[in-house]
Amino acid sequence: MKIFNSVTVILLLLSTTISAQKSNFTDSSKQFENRYTDYLKEGEKIKKSWYHYVITETEDKEYFARVFYPETRQIISLVQYKSSKCKVKNGYAMYWTDEGTLTSEGNYKDNQRVGRWSTYSRKTGNLTSEGSYKNNKRSEIWINFKNNNPSSSYVYFNGKKEGEFIQFDSLGAVSNKGIYKNDTIYSQTKIVKPMEVDSTEQMPMFKSEKCEDISNYQEQKKCAEGEMLKYIYKNLKYPDIARKFRIEGKAIVQFTIDKNGDVIDIEFIRSICQEIKNICTELIEGMPKWTPGVQRGMNVKVRYTLPISFKLEK
Repeated sequence: MKIFNSVTVILLLLSTTISAQKSNFTDSSKQFENRYTDYLKEGEKIKKSWYHYVITETEDKEYFARVFYPETRQIISLVQYKSSKCKVKNGYAMYWTDEGTLTSEGNYKDNQRVGRWSTYSRKTGNLTSEGSYKNNKRSEIWINFKNNNPSSSYVYFNGKKEGEFIQFDSLGAVSNKGIYKNDTIYSQTKIVKPMEVDSTEQMPMFKSEKCEDISNYQEQKKCAEGEMLKYIYKNLKYPDIARKFRIEGKAIVQFTIDKNGDVIDIEFIRSICQEIKNICTELIEGMPKWTPGVQRGMNVKVRYTLPISFKLEK
């Protein structure tokens, strides 16, 4: 087995909160009424328009919210709602990166994901997973893809893995198969290749003197995550432009912890607007060294995905 060059994980979800009078999709101004008209389809009428979004109504009384990266006018989401108030997602939805690569699409019913959903690689646009939702939870068969080829297949019930699963190697051969019960492997038959051995992995941790003397790995990891939260809350500020135009949303930033514990290769899946991108970049670049990740006794690079929510109080 080759040592991984990188590992991707979802780390945590953060929120910053400041006071403001209004929240998403409540503002409208003639100043922005023509800002995004070239994105509208024939028959659509503008109900609200603002610095980074436009709300429309069709002849069939369907309502759509388009949200944009305001500096480039790149659309980053298109969601159908029940009414022009845009409180209940109901219908088709699509989401893009700041650069315009489609990342996911599917349907909502009463604010819950239902039916077929697909996700795509933010770099290549290739399909990465496909399956069904029922009441906002994964259901039935979900297939994951790598380089346009199936890499694994799982059966879900009520959001949990429940039933047969199959995993494939890079050549398309079955490498593992078995049964899940209540999101836990019940049985499996793993195809072990020659010279393949089990490995012990440790994820990198935000470095803090407070956590260094803790001997238990899980407790030390929990302490490190708490210290990183403190660092972020202390250093993250709501940008002036975003506050002025009441821009809200979730910035999603990726970065790598290299073999020396340095933070490198900062990239954004979604950054909402340029000021939010700048302040998140400054925050990540200012992080102290981490304790690097370990696999088979060797330091390895680890890729993190960090969502940061920007939410204005009503």
